[in-house]
Amino acid sequence: MVDVTHLGLLSELDASALALHCSAWHQVVHAETALNAQRQRLLQAGRDPAEALLSDQPDMQRRSPLAVAAAQARAECNAYLAALGLTPASRLRLPAPKAEAEDTSPSRFFKGPPP
Repeated sequence: MVDVTHLGLLSELDASALALHCSAWHQVVHAETALNAQRQRLLQAGRDPAEALLSDQPDMQRRSPLAVAAAQARAECNAYLAALGLTPASRLRLPAPKAEAEDTSPSRFFKGPPP
């Protein structure tokens, strides 16, 4: 895992939110893995793999509990990422770090080569 604390994006105060994000991500991976296995079983049986997204109860078209769990976990992951400032849109709302003042004096041309 990349250490992002030196980038100023996260601090030790964000540890619990990051842990909750990791837990939600684990749920996404678990649900998606189960959905993919179900799709493979449907394909091997010669059926449409999209049926994995629907409940298997007859006469009742509703989303599969696995599909619902995956969607909810993805939404939870995105919420934590946004709260931590780790999405492109949320980074736009963060204050930009102050840039170093650029040397605009004429003497900058006469300093010689950099060491």
